Amino acid sequence: MLAGMPEFVAPEVVNGEGVSTAADMWSVGILTYLLLSGRSLFRGEHDRETLTKIREGKWEFDEDLFSHYSADARDFIKRLLVYHWGGRMNVTDALNHPWFNILATTPYEPYKHSSDPLKNYYNSFK
Repeated sequence: MLAGMPEFVAPEVVNGEGVSTAADMWSVGILTYLLLSGRSLFRGEHDRETLTKIREGKWEFDEDLFSHYSADARDFIKRLLVYHWGGRMNVTDALNHPWFNILATTPYEPYKHSSDPLKNYYNSFK
């Protein structure tokens, strides 16, 4: 079955419906959430628990972790973590998402968040 870290696997893959570019876009959403928050949305104590959480597909933003992120950042993630693959952004839409417009502007960052949660996530594998 799935080896390694199934926390990035899309629901349709868990449900045996196959793999597609849409499944990759789900993974982009999971990784974006993880990189911004340092927390994994669906990671369980073991693979079975993780896969069950993915199959259920229920998630929300942790307000303590996302209160300083823009509405565009949240929208980017929301539009990728759509349970049914047909409703997810495709690659072109993701690259054209308004959140990526910040890459073309001079950075202004009134709030810098700690990288400690991401370090803690990484260290949990040691």
